[in-house]
Parts: sequence; C-alpha cells; structure tokens
Amino acid sequence: MLPCHQSVRRFLELTNVVVISRATQVAMASASSAHHSHKRPASDGQEEQRKAKKSKTFSTYTFSALPIECQLHIFSFLSPYEKCVASLTCLGWAEILKSPCMWRKVDFADLLNCGQGGRSCRRSTSERSAHPPCSTIHPCQTPCRVLKKRVDKYIQFLCHRRAQMKSLSFEFDILEENELWLTQIVHLLENTNCSGLEKVFGRWAFTPHFQMRYYNPSLDNKYSRVLSFHKLLCKLAEKSSRVSHFRVQFDWSMDSVELLCRFQQVHTLELSKYWVFVKTPQSSLDALLSGLPKLKRLRLEMVTPFQHGTAHLLYTMCSSSLEELDIRRSSGFFLLSVNLPALKSFSAYREYWAGPVLSRQFLDIPCLHNVLRDGAQNLKLYNGYPLNDHWREQTTIMLEEELKSSCYCSKHKKGDLFF
Repeated sequence: MLPCHQSVRRFLELTNVVVISRATQVAMASASSAHHSHKRPASDGQEEQRKAKKSKTFSTYTFSALPIECQLHIFSFLSPYEKCVASLTCLGWAEILKSPCMWRKVDFADLLNCGQGGRSCRRSTSERSAHPPCSTIHPCQTPCRVLKKRVDKYIQFLCHRRAQMKSLSFEFDILEENELWLTQIVHLLENTNCSGLEKVFGRWAFTPHFQMRYYNPSLDNKYSRVLSFHKLLCKLAEKSSRVSHFRVQFDWSMDSVELLCRFQQVHTLELSKYWVFVKTPQSSLDALLSGLPKLKRLRLEMVTPFQHGTAHLLYTMCSSSLEELDIRRSSGFFLLSVNLPALKSFSAYREYWAGPVLSRQFLDIPCLHNVLRDGAQNLKLYNGYPLNDHWREQTTIMLEEELKSSCYCSKHKKGDLFF
C-alpha cells in the first residue's frame, strides 16, 4: 500500500485527469462546431469570446464544482487514515469529510500497525507456535499501549462524527483487562448511528498483539469470555437489530443461539470454532436453523471429538431458506440426513484427522451423495462442480472424484483406519 501522502497525491492526480479530460472534450467539441459553422476566419471580438468561453469551461469542471454526492463517492475510496489527512487540505474538504456517511465502514485492523517503522504487532501462526505464551510480560508493552490509545482516539472521533456505521470489524479479546475492549465497542455502539449496521465481523477471543497480561488458559476464563460475548450480542440486538451478516466465533450454547436468533434479518452466517473438541448439541443446531427464517448462506467450522469405542454424532439439518452450505473447515461433522429444498451449493472437504487413530469398525457414516440425493433435490453445485440434471440417479466421473476427497463413507474413503 502506498504511504498516505502518496495515496492522497495520486487521488488528486486522478481527479485532475478526469477534470482536464472532460474539459478538453468540451473544448474540442466547441472547436469542431466552430470549424464547420464558420468558413471565414473569426474576427477579433469573436476570438476573444471563444477564448473566454473556453476559459470558463475549464474553470467550471473542477473537483469543487462536482455535485456533493460525487465528491462523497470519490472520498469513500480512501482509507480512514487517508480521509483524516485529506481533511487537512482545505476547509471545503474538511467539511465534506465531517459527514457521518463518510464513516460507514469501521475496521480496527489498520490500527494494529503500532510498531516503529510500520512494524505490525501481529504475529504469524508459525511465530506463535515457535514462541508459546509464557508467564512473563513481553517487551512489546509500548506498542500495545499505543494500540489502546489509537483505538480510544478512533472511537472518540467516530462518536464525535456520529458515524453511520454499515460494517464493523474487530479482533479483540473482549475479556482482556476486565473487558476493556468490550467496553470500548459498547461505547461505540451507544454513541454512533448504528441502526443501519449490516455486517459484524469479530474475533472476540483473541487480540493479535503480544499480550501485556499473564497468559491464563483456564476453563473459567473461557466461560467468562462467553458471558462477555453474550453482553456484546445483547447490545447489538438493542442498537442494531438489522444486522444481516455475521462472521464470528461461536460457542454453540443455547443462550448464544437464542441471542443470535434475535437478528431476524440475518441471511449470511460464518461461524468459526470457539471450543475445541467439545460436542455441538443437535438441539442447538436445530434451534439456530429454525430461528433464522431468512438464512441463505451458512459456513460452519466445528471440531467434534471422538472417543475410542463410543458412538460418533450424526447431524440432521432442516431449513426451507438455506441456499449455500459450507462445512469444509469442520472436522468430525457428519450428516445423517438433510431437508434443504432450497439448497443450491454444497461444499465439504475431508480434513486430516489429528486425534487418536480409530478403526473403521467404530464408524458407520452415510454417503454424502445419498444424503444430498434424498434431501437436496435442487442442488446445482458440489464443491463448485456443476451438477447435471441426472446426478441423483447416476454420478459422473468428476462428481466421484469430489466425493472421494470429501466423503467418509466406506465407498469413497478407502483403508481400514479413519484419519
């Protein structure tokens, strides 16, 4: 990404190019009209009038002469930081950028570049695995304090502008430091115009910077974090009940399901795992599907545990509105039957098993082709592969290859062990 001053400079260059090219077209059209209508050279008076008209044309098509709607649209392509810098250009731009509609997309990811020289406080997965959390305070205390100050100032700025939020994205551990981040988000929702909020993308169990506190992975901490998540959902339901798209971590407790079902306009859900190797009750899945009548797209990430010698869970899914189902990131999530008459796209993938080695004698998993054949008659895509009109009666070679990479049944998964 270009530095901010270069981005603003390029933004000005692009707008000037548009203005000059438009003015040039008008001038060329005027010159062509004059050439065809006057065969004799123009007099001095006519020449002066033509030059004055041409000069007026160039001065008319400036950025400030554009309708306010066009100016707002052009400024909407700038990042929040670039908007702040652009507002220092002149009073006119500052007034435009004070408009609440200019701050519809609120994303705290840009504030994570809190180190010197643009060094990010994020750590990659390999870095986190190579350096496990310990009980000592990391030397990155100063950047973390800078991050907290930046978040606080950004929220104050948005509240002062009465931002009309349409999208909210964050990656904060909402339990950290006595719910510091949760308090900040609640303050933002209470002091901005978020009645039109449509998208909420939140990783509420992790803050992507070096932690300043002692690492505590206890179960009490995890349960307390779920209660903080419930507080966030309650505040969202109170201030922004029209949210239609969630991308969040989910714990699948019945309380969480009931709170999520308060958002009756939801059409897209992307639910990632919170608990690892904890069974998801069938009742929670049924309550979620029945409680969201407008749900069209569902993406699930579940990790269902296995225990040697015990039966595994087989799930059923029923929804009259669901059109897209994606379970590629789930492990141990097996379908017994579905009743999805509107389903058009299904995606699944056989994940590598990281648990204990199990013999296939403990597994009796239905074939995905049979499950979808009986309960999703209008299916058009399987893992992105287009299905023909006769896929229910006879599978093609390409469909068989897709089933071999995604189905756990004895026909498509070869070998004596489940892994």
